[in-house]
Amino acid sequence: LLKDLSATIKEPSYEFGRPKTSQKDLFFSSALKVYTQFSLRRFMSDLNECKNKNQIEKKPCFASIGHYLQNKELTPLLKEMITTTAETLKSVEKNFAVDSSGFRTNSFNSYCQEKHGTTKKNIWLKAHLLRGVKTNIVCSAEITKSYGKGTGDISSFKPLVQNLKNFEVKEITADGAYNSRESYNVVAEQGGQAYIPYP
Repeated sequence: LLKDLSATIKEPSYEFGRPKTSQKDLFFSSALKVYTQFSLRRFMSDLNECKNKNQIEKKPCFASIGHYLQNKELTPLLKEMITTTAETLKSVEKNFAVDSSGFRTNSFNSYCQEKHGTTKKNIWLKAHLLRGVKTNIVCSAEITKSYGKGTGDISSFKPLVQNLKNFEVKEITADGAYNSRESYNVVAEQGGQAYIPYP
């Protein structure tokens, strides 16, 4: 599945200089690295096996994968891949649910510790997801900071729902944090009915 997804990526035109590692191989390697949860160096043995099975053309070095994972241009590509995989079940999924959850990163916020002598605290992010209620497949996702402007649940509702343009939408369920006139309207634009309680 990952190889088929990678095959849909368009390669940038090659003009001059040393040939770069293909975007397909970098995407495949990066996605598999995250899935295995190994460090980049330990992950190289898995990548050797992928090369032997012709799942990639050329094995990228661990540094190239690390740089690729930090590339901001990877974000829209990942969102596109989420939508592409979900659309394989569009004949099954017609009812959806939206919610968010926080998750902790490996990074630390050192400002309070240095200024006020407080304990070390991990940086948190929020994952806003829209999923099908029958198969639980994630159809669209938005990642935001844990707090601040534009991080509230309701801010992500519209882009999550608009990613369902290729689905037949019957119902979308959400909790009271998503209740607004705009939320009902954006679901209606997709041809569905929103079920959101008053907060």
